[in-house]
Amino acid sequence: MKVMFAIVTTITTLLILGLATVLQFPWHFRFYSSSPSSIPDSDARFNTFHLESHSLRVKRSDICGSNKQYSGYVDNLNTNDHLFFTFFESLRITVTTDTSAKEEKGTGPLVLWLNGGPGCSSLTSAMTELGPCVVSSVHNEVETNPYSWNTKSNIVFVDQPANTGFSYGSYHVKNSKEAARDIFMFLQLFLMAFPNLANSQLHIAGESYAGHYIPAIASEILIQNNAAQFHLLNLNSLLIGNGWVDPRTQLKYYEPYGCANDSSYKPIFDDATCKKMQASSLTCQKLMNACYKYQNSVTCVPAGLYCQRTQLGPYDKTGRNDFDIRIQCYENSELCYNITNSMNAWANTPEIKQELGIDSVKGTFTTCNDRVAYRFALSSDMSISYGPKVAEALEAGVRVLIYAGDMDWTCNWYGSLAWTIELPWSGQLGYSESPDLDWYSARTGKLAGQSRIYKNLMFLKVNNAGHWVPYDQPEHAMEMFSTWIENRPFG
Repeated sequence: MKVMFAIVTTITTLLILGLATVLQFPWHFRFYSSSPSSIPDSDARFNTFHLESHSLRVKRSDICGSNKQYSGYVDNLNTNDHLFFTFFESLRITVTTDTSAKEEKGTGPLVLWLNGGPGCSSLTSAMTELGPCVVSSVHNEVETNPYSWNTKSNIVFVDQPANTGFSYGSYHVKNSKEAARDIFMFLQLFLMAFPNLANSQLHIAGESYAGHYIPAIASEILIQNNAAQFHLLNLNSLLIGNGWVDPRTQLKYYEPYGCANDSSYKPIFDDATCKKMQASSLTCQKLMNACYKYQNSVTCVPAGLYCQRTQLGPYDKTGRNDFDIRIQCYENSELCYNITNSMNAWANTPEIKQELGIDSVKGTFTTCNDRVAYRFALSSDMSISYGPKVAEALEAGVRVLIYAGDMDWTCNWYGSLAWTIELPWSGQLGYSESPDLDWYSARTGKLAGQSRIYKNLMFLKVNNAGHWVPYDQPEHAMEMFSTWIENRPFG
């Protein structure tokens, strides 16, 4: 998703409950399916690929018109979990000065997109933010998205962990490391089904709690690549938008963000509230120190409860949208947005379910599943830092982009910038001393944000955007994305 449900919704509920360079073919011998082959354009049936205790079912689907799209499930035969995915081929065609050198549609980079929550559907981002078509305000209808990210890359969206979106299963994943193992196997099978992408640059992108998922997945890929027991993945970069990465650091910046007078929408709180938040911040940090030291439920759940109540809780009284301080929360909707009502209505129509190949045992689609979030909260995953996994990726040469809309409360940009500055890695000093530079859009000519970059780490503040940057600033988000994956300098 889109949201860090853990802090705002899940922890509140817990209070109520009283709880407290890449290998070429042939594929590695552990692949035992038939040779990889393309999926027939006109085949409405599933094609199946196998790898150890996992299999992948994929079919052509058509929800966005003139664009090659596929959807299906990766099945874990050991746990009886079934993760849904949808894939849009790239529309990009690149011709060099030598016209014989040409990049065809469907080749080029591969982006894996994950929403957060935990428990929020990645399909929602595909159909409201950055896919080739998006759900309109009229139920059951879609419209073309001129700022689709698949104009620059292939992009696959996965509903994970199980019981998120159209995914379902018996085993209850409870932390990001477990989720990462499932995604690694998905990528292996996906590249069997689409061998033309086997050696493509891989970029892993997402929002909110994906700030935990993405570093964990990157770590799993690096470990598996080093072990060389599977097909090596060409991991190029990570993109984390308004991410929940380092809770202890980020929790220090709710009071400064909410009490600053640096926009027409702030300060959010009065002086009395600001003083209370500031006074309780020290206790919050002490509790988080214990959580970081022991990393168990005994220390982390109480820390999360206290910090949520004292640092984020005051915002609940304002009636504002948790993900955009400029607007009020839309009542009777998921995540404070009416568009989620349209999304849920569209996804639950029988025609759409049939087109996507949704298994009949899967019930009603919802944008987010609170039960998934509860498990992550109780396991301590929500309160520990995945910053060390980001540092691990940086040291391995993986490029990392941390971007943040400046109008988001839930994972505000103050905290996002702070944790990147405080992150221990070999480039920490150089990054901390790097200047913040204005980013002017080459497309609109507007001041789109500010950037800070050193070596392979970049932070980008996106102006006039909330938690969902591609939703609020689609043109600037598209420019950010294309500039990043093409490894061009930001103007």
